Amino acid sequence: MDGDDGMPPSEHSGTPFSQFEEDQEQEDLLREEIPEEAGESELPEGDDQTDIALLPNDSEYAANTSELEGFGTEVRTTDMELEDSVDPELDMVGAEVAPVTKPSESVEELPLTAQAVDSELADVMPEREQPSYGVQTQLDVEDITEESSQQPTAESSEVEAHQLSPNEYIVSADIEVSVFVTVQPMGFQVTVKAPGGSRGDVYSGFLYECIASRFGVHPESLRLRWRGERLRFGVTVPYEAGPGPREGRLWIDAFFNEGMIPEHLMSIEKDNHYVRCVTVRARLEQIGPSDLISARRRGLTFDEAINEVRESTKPQNYMTISIVHDPMGIRLPFLGGYRLKKDHSRIFRHAATQLSSPGDTTLADLQYGPIVRNRVSRKTQTYGVSRSTQTLREGRTQTARPDYEVDEKFDEAITAKPYFSSQELLALQSTMIVVIQKMYRKWKARRVFREVAALRQDFLNKAAQQAAEEEAEKRRREEFELRRRAVPRTADDFKTLRKELEAWRAAEAERILADTSLSEAQKRTALTHLTNKEVKLLRELETLRGTVLNNRRMHRFETILQAMTCAKDCGPVSVTTQAAERACELRQLYASFTEPPKTVEGRLDILLHVKWTVKEFDVPLTRQIVELIDREADLLQRGRTMCSLKGLHTRLENLLKRFIATPEYNPAVEEVVRGPKFGVADGLDAPKISSSRRLKPSNVL
Repeated sequence: MDGDDGMPPSEHSGTPFSQFEEDQEQEDLLREEIPEEAGESELPEGDDQTDIALLPNDSEYAANTSELEGFGTEVRTTDMELEDSVDPELDMVGAEVAPVTKPSESVEELPLTAQAVDSELADVMPEREQPSYGVQTQLDVEDITEESSQQPTAESSEVEAHQLSPNEYIVSADIEVSVFVTVQPMGFQVTVKAPGGSRGDVYSGFLYECIASRFGVHPESLRLRWRGERLRFGVTVPYEAGPGPREGRLWIDAFFNEGMIPEHLMSIEKDNHYVRCVTVRARLEQIGPSDLISARRRGLTFDEAINEVRESTKPQNYMTISIVHDPMGIRLPFLGGYRLKKDHSRIFRHAATQLSSPGDTTLADLQYGPIVRNRVSRKTQTYGVSRSTQTLREGRTQTARPDYEVDEKFDEAITAKPYFSSQELLALQSTMIVVIQKMYRKWKARRVFREVAALRQDFLNKAAQQAAEEEAEKRRREEFELRRRAVPRTADDFKTLRKELEAWRAAEAERILADTSLSEAQKRTALTHLTNKEVKLLRELETLRGTVLNNRRMHRFETILQAMTCAKDCGPVSVTTQAAERACELRQLYASFTEPPKTVEGRLDILLHVKWTVKEFDVPLTRQIVELIDREADLLQRGRTMCSLKGLHTRLENLLKRFIATPEYNPAVEEVVRGPKFGVADGLDAPKISSSRRLKPSNVL
């Protein structure tokens, strides 16, 4: 093998088998030249104590001689040799690893006869180690086993134990190396298994053989690279330790020589997961009668003639197909078919689900075999079942006899219909299949149309609904803007009205100043009227703002009174406390006080009830309320009208609100109104601050 090519040797240049044949021819010539009368000769000096190791350069002749003589010869070894070279717990196989340098092409010829070689080698040569898998394949050896179970003899026990040389390679049957191969230039990856060595390396010959076997090509068409360097045939490559104790991992790149990329690998893309390749029959062989007749004349049987024709036309009738695995595991949708009753995992789909992708010409040349080229056929949707049947129509004949009278009253003449051949049946089935597929496509088209129409209708409905919602939102916002300007309620409403009033005043002033038909005096008069109108509008706006504020305060006070008089929720029961009863009395008293009086006597009676209620507490607030009540009663007795007492009613109402909102007079306020604690700083203890005000009448009023 040439040390520069980096490829496995072929059978015509340097393979062990071809070298073995050349050495055998040289040995035969040597035996013919040396006469048998010469007798046995001794080995050269020093060879009797030399270990016979299968070295690639120095002991090539000894290796070839052992291969020549050792297949039919029993060679024994000692127990010491087995202990030093092979682990007894593992099945070890010895093999040779050729160095990277070019081996010697010449073979040293020793002037020895075959008898002398046999007699001397039988004494000093240990048992031949079992060759590697690649060597066994090249030499076509089936059963080569070590006979280590034999007992050592006296002659073999004196021989020194055989030591492994640095170039020797030990294959462990328990070490499995996972080789991750990236195939260039396609870019897809494939994983192969190779036996590893006990020293943490793997023989490159195994890599070439395993990868070539997976791709279905010859090893010479491959070039391997490891870490960017050329991987030669016959060297060792270190591998990384795998997850298991007896596992290894290795990453290499595989390149094909120029023009040697197989056709079944060209169509594989980078994302495809290549599994293996299979060879299938693409078309049937055309075997004519003339071929069989000529083969019979040559003395061949029909089977031999058919095999001969198949072998001669094998390149044209067979093709290699790559099998790609889909790692995603996508399941096809079930669009029709049936499930096998005996095995529910088997589903037979209709031909509509077997459609190929547009432009897929992978199986264009396949005309015969287990893989159907045109999957839209009857074979893909029909499961053939064989059934034996017994017809109900019985056929029989009765021959006329002179001594027997046959009644022909019920006889019928049956005429056979035209014969329906298998070709006609196939044509009818093909026609009906086309009709079925047309009906299916029609149904499929209608279904797609209905789906598209439903989607379009949904889109139109959503668009109409969205337009209606937008129109309603626009109308609602316009009504809201009109309402907030007509009846303002919040501070934002009054702020908006004030801004619009300012914008209106600025626009009117600009219009007056820009009017050239008016004189300066007329412009000043118009601006004065505009200012008066603005002041009037501002006064109305402030009046409306005060009214809204009073209404909000009144509504808030009514809400607080309602909350104070409600019963407390204590789980399954509701409890009315004494504070709630006190708040209910004050609420009724306040409602009676704020109602317009019908008679003077009724008003005086209400004022008297309020006076005696607040007189329970002698504080400045209650004394002021009592003073105002006495003043109103005196004025009513003097005949004053209710309109003249409106200001006095307002003062009394506000003071009564302050009285009701004070926790000292109405304990229910503590349970309802939770105002801010004034005077409490961060980090201070709240209970120690006695001046904290959690409630002020101003919080309510």
